[in-house]
Amino acid sequence: MDFRTSQNRGAQLAIALIKAANPFRLVELAADTNFVRANRDKIVACQNAATKAKKEERCIITVQAPYL
Repeated sequence: MDFRTSQNRGAQLAIALIKAANPFRLVELAADTNFVRANRDKIVACQNAATKAKKEERCIITVQAPYL
């Protein structure tokens, strides 16, 4: 069994369950995913800085305007 195919099928099933339970939540989840992907480098750098400082760290990220 190809692990990637199995993993993809699991993701598809999870999406179907979320969509059935709460379609709006699926839209939120997609937006959250895009937000994290767009800021991944900054988030990782901030996490590393917090780990090094052993305390919370303030970081600047980019937030795009929503499409209207």
